[in-house]
Amino acid sequence: MKSVNISLGDVAIAVFEGLSDQLFRDATSCADRREIADGLLTAAILSWLAAHEPCGEPGCAPCAQLSTEAARTAVFLRFAESIARRRAEVIASLPKIPSRRPVNFN
Repeated sequence: MKSVNISLGDVAIAVFEGLSDQLFRDATSCADRREIADGLLTAAILSWLAAHEPCGEPGCAPCAQLSTEAARTAVFLRFAESIARRRAEVIASLPKIPSRRPVNFN
C-alpha cells in the first residue's frame, strides 16, 4: 500500500472547510453567511497570530522576524496576499464559460 503524505496544514484546511460548509448550510441569508465568514476569519487570524508569537529563547532565528506585533502583522499580511494571489491565479487558469445568448424564437 502506498503511503500518502498529508501535511497538518492540509488536514486543518479540510477540517475548516468541512466546518464552514456545515455552518453555511444552516445560514438562511447573505447576512448570516457573511457573519459566519467573519467569525471564521477572525478565529483563523487569532490562531495564526497566537501560533506565531516568539518563543522567547534568546537567539532563536525563526522567532527573530516575529519579535514584535508589527513584524508578525507584516508577515501575516504577506502570507494573506500570497493566498489571494494563488487563488486569483487558479481562477484565471479556469476555462472560460461562454455566455449564453438568448434564443430568438421569432
